[in-house]
Amino acid sequence: MIRLHLGTLIVVVMLLGVSLVVALWTWTLWRERRREVRRRRIAIQCRICNCNYQPATTGPASQCPACGSRNQRGALNPI
Repeated sequence: MIRLHLGTLIVVVMLLGVSLVVALWTWTLWRERRREVRRRRIAIQCRICNCNYQPATTGPASQCPACGSRNQRGALNPI
C-alpha cells in the first residue's frame, strides 16, 4: 500500500484536474481553428458587396446571392 499525506494527495488530485482542463481547452482551440480554416477554404467573398457565401456550384465562378455579381473562388481575408 502506498502511503500519502493528505496534503500530497490533494495536490496530486488538483494537478490532475488542472491538466485535464488544459488538455480539453487546447483540443477545443485546435478543433475550432481547423474548422475555421476549412470554412475559409470553401467560402467566397463578393468583391462588390463584401458578402461571404458558399457557392452552390463547383465551377471557378459563382453568382453572389446578395447582389448578383459573378465572383471567382479565392481565399478570404483573415479576421
